[in-house]
Amino acid sequence: MPLGGPPFKDLISEGALRNLRSWPDYDAKTLPGGYKPTLAAEVLCRVYHAGKGDRTQAFALWSDAEQFIEVLDIARQDHVVANQVEATAAKAREAAWKEKQSFTGADDPLWSTFQWLERDIQALHNEAVRFIAGICSTFLLRAENPKIVDHTELWHPYRRWVVQLKPGLDTLISFNHDRGLDILADHLRRVKPKRDLLITPVDTTLEHFDALLPTCVPMYHLHGHVGWLRTDDGNGIDPGPADPSGFHLHLPRAHKYPERAVMGVPGEHKLNLPATLLKAQWDRAIAAIGQAHVVAFVGYRFPPTDNMAKARLHDALAANPSARIRIVLGPGSPDAPRLQGMIDSTGRHTHAEAKVLPMWAEDFFSVFDRNRF
Repeated sequence: MPLGGPPFKDLISEGALRNLRSWPDYDAKTLPGGYKPTLAAEVLCRVYHAGKGDRTQAFALWSDAEQFIEVLDIARQDHVVANQVEATAAKAREAAWKEKQSFTGADDPLWSTFQWLERDIQALHNEAVRFIAGICSTFLLRAENPKIVDHTELWHPYRRWVVQLKPGLDTLISFNHDRGLDILADHLRRVKPKRDLLITPVDTTLEHFDALLPTCVPMYHLHGHVGWLRTDDGNGIDPGPADPSGFHLHLPRAHKYPERAVMGVPGEHKLNLPATLLKAQWDRAIAAIGQAHVVAFVGYRFPPTDNMAKARLHDALAANPSARIRIVLGPGSPDAPRLQGMIDSTGRHTHAEAKVLPMWAEDFFSVFDRNRF
């Protein structure tokens, strides 16, 4: 999935943990108390799997990573839930001891990391944010290498799609945290003479951003980005370093400073962002949907914890009942019917009902023709 971030159902896994262990930057910043981020990530994985169930288990604390993060957020405010999480962490620690037969008590790094995170729900939540930021920064398979993006068959569908975007007409709206769109923006800089074909409001003042819209394609990251941090006063977004030409690179930084991350992970922080730091992006994205002739949902399924986004997108589509809707979630996706049902409930005109295209994102972009869409 070179364009979009890893889905929540696969996010906290042994494969993700291996990714983080192989990325030197994840352990670049030692945590307070001398703890290593990769050991904290292992604890997080073990706690997650110890409390994980499915919809048939009445007393499972969570069934996927999205619910896990939401429970941790609730636990920060409710001692009963905090006790349940702590008991689950203790269960995971005991299971690890039986499995490894290597813990020697407080001097064992994994054992002491377990005990730290068991006692500190806020720290456990921070490590969950760090984990998400880390895996959303590492899953792209060497995409920081321009040759990979510019020449490999893997990226061909996305190159084919992005060069068809029309400045002044098209809008990109992302609910992912990763750098996929930034990588494509950088690709366009290499193959097109104009530097800023894809732009985001955090790179400039809103006045300058609006002035650029007739000649650029805006991209709105409505759930934040792994490269963005809150400014020191908490009232703005620091997009990170720029290259000599002034182009912001949006390099991964949230994994180093999870407490300052501008990432809409499930919970209270996610609900606050659309009214605060990401308000301008949300307002402009909703306005674009209200004016669109066609809206394509590619890989976005209205996740169960995304209730605020559901409501705002639903209202925007209801205000634009003539816009044609396309849904691309993969062949046989169990989420396609429910997404189609929610969209159809907006009162679409007969010619504008939501249409499910049974293909993967790479299939859709491989055959995408903007003039026939």
